[in-house]
Amino acid sequence: MAKLYLISTPIGNLADITYRAKEILEQKSLFFAEDSRSLKNLLTKLGIDFSKKEINSYHDHSADVKIKAIIEYLKRGDDVCYLSEAGSPIISDPAYPLVAAVIDNGLEIESIPGTSSVIVALEMAGLPVTPFSYYGFLSRSREEQSALFREWNNINGTKVFFEAGGRLIETLELLSKQLPSANIVVARELTKMFQSVYRFKASEFAQVKDEIVIKGEFVVLVHNNICKKQIFTLEQEALTKLATDYLEGSGKRNKILSKIFALILNRSQNEIYSKLTSGREE
Repeated sequence: MAKLYLISTPIGNLADITYRAKEILEQKSLFFAEDSRSLKNLLTKLGIDFSKKEINSYHDHSADVKIKAIIEYLKRGDDVCYLSEAGSPIISDPAYPLVAAVIDNGLEIESIPGTSSVIVALEMAGLPVTPFSYYGFLSRSREEQSALFREWNNINGTKVFFEAGGRLIETLELLSKQLPSANIVVARELTKMFQSVYRFKASEFAQVKDEIVIKGEFVVLVHNNICKKQIFTLEQEALTKLATDYLEGSGKRNKILSKIFALILNRSQNEIYSKLTSGREE
């Protein structure tokens, strides 16, 4: 059966191309790329002749049409390769709808792994990686960013996101105000000659911000450790509010009770609600 090959490409250092990726690039003849010019440039640098290869563009604006075309190629037995401009095709790049469509059609996918800026940044940061969560590019809305950063006050682990240079300082200022005790790492030009990694406490941002070279896109990592005491306090506050609502009769009592039991027992609220209401009306 034909396969969709997802090929990760170097994020800045050509030497990071894998033997397997180079082999697939040499052997296969049908390609879709986020930027066809970047792919041709990569093939040229690798010494791969692409004169007989079919290279098509695939990006967010053309996704629907190109997905249909790729599905048809696969169904008739043609392997298809997809590459983003740099790094993994699925990390903040437009491959997700394509992958979902291929799976929905019962077709096969093969990952040709390689360098990812998210993983490189985590390796360089020196922050705990268990757990970590990835947010892609954040909303440009300061209100939405502020709401997200408030949520992070209650979420343990390292958060990773991308930010454009033109918005970086403003985003970090907001982040530092919302999470003043967090550790922040800002990385740019990863794997390249002028790679830079800045590590600082959120409360120290005003002192270090002028040291950050604003150029290109950035990977930002944020770690705020929520201790068990904080988690318990948050749960206790939630329980207190729910108990008050239950006693005052505000809202549906079984729903409130199911939330209380779910917090205490660490079980599904829906499961508990079903048991509470089994054979009875709310």
